[in-house]
Amino acid sequence: MEFGMKYMTLMDEISTGLDSATTFDIITTQRSIAKTLGKTVVISLLQPSPEIFALFDSVLILNAGEVMYHGPRDQALPYFESLGFHCPPHRDTADFLLDLGTNQQMKYQDALPMGMTKHPRWPSEFSQLFQESRIFRDTLSR
Repeated sequence: MEFGMKYMTLMDEISTGLDSATTFDIITTQRSIAKTLGKTVVISLLQPSPEIFALFDSVLILNAGEVMYHGPRDQALPYFESLGFHCPPHRDTADFLLDLGTNQQMKYQDALPMGMTKHPRWPSEFSQLFQESRIFRDTLSR
């Protein structure tokens, strides 16, 4: 697919029916192609393993059509911690992030951060907070 002078590859649920080693190889290859050709690769995955999740530069979390987060993978945990959600040591990051869009989010709730009156619950609340974030502004300025 081509957008203007930018090339983009869209891959939807590519891991369905594949073992994790094959999925890892496919994503590693796509990452290499993206870096070499300056191409954007968008891959949707249902439940990425920690090893596969670590291959991504950025993460987009959508829920009910709302953007809950879009930014660097390594800033996702600190961002949600700033909203009062803590990922326990035994939980991998991808599963934690996926749980935030479900009724499981309450088990990760931590102390309410200063300046907030309540924890976000609904996709629209997460989206609103994200649109007010530094990560959102930084993403738009690129």
